[in-house]
Amino acid sequence: PDGDAATNLEPVVAGAGLELVSEPAPAEAVIWCSNRPDGLDEVLSGAPSLRWVQLPIAGIERFVPLIRAHAGPMVWTCAKVAFGPAVAELVVGLLISGLRQLHHYASARSWRPLPGRLLAGTTVCVLGAGGIGRAVVEMLQPFGAEVVVVSRSGAPVPGARAVRGDAMMAEVAAADAVVLAVPLTDTTRGMVDRSFLATMKESAWIVNVARGGVVVT
Repeated sequence: PDGDAATNLEPVVAGAGLELVSEPAPAEAVIWCSNRPDGLDEVLSGAPSLRWVQLPIAGIERFVPLIRAHAGPMVWTCAKVAFGPAVAELVVGLLISGLRQLHHYASARSWRPLPGRLLAGTTVCVLGAGGIGRAVVEMLQPFGAEVVVVSRSGAPVPGARAVRGDAMMAEVAAADAVVLAVPLTDTTRGMVDRSFLATMKESAWIVNVARGGVVVT
């Protein structure tokens, strides 16, 4: 699709020694610059030599039907690592805002001390160990919080204690803050429901940088 993203990428692609083509037919790679799949099927169908498709976003739910329809030797990649630092910075900002009660102070017309706490000494449970989850762990390091990462595999994550998904609720119950950084799948849709919230501490905060569908609002 036409737009600033495609225009800005052109010199980057050319500078990497790759050849830009004006039509899909000879293309071996496609860098898609829209967060929607509209029009991509036509491009893929017109590129018989295609070997690689790069998507511009971390959450690729909208593209899954296309990926399945064009399954084969083609490699699909997304931009999950690229968004990690920006999203992690937002997570830290929201955690500090919540723990320090900034949402109350922002609208107050007079001084009223409220209970608040530092990130230091808290337990932050990060659900999801992808590019964004790992960036959150890294950005929390200077704040002195204990970080627990929950993932399906429980694979090690530098800077955090890693546990498998079947231990999730125990970690959620012990956490002072829970960060949602999971993809939206059949397993995670509606994962944060009434019973999930009831398991959390009364004082705990939840920060959702995953899809809205992960939470039953």
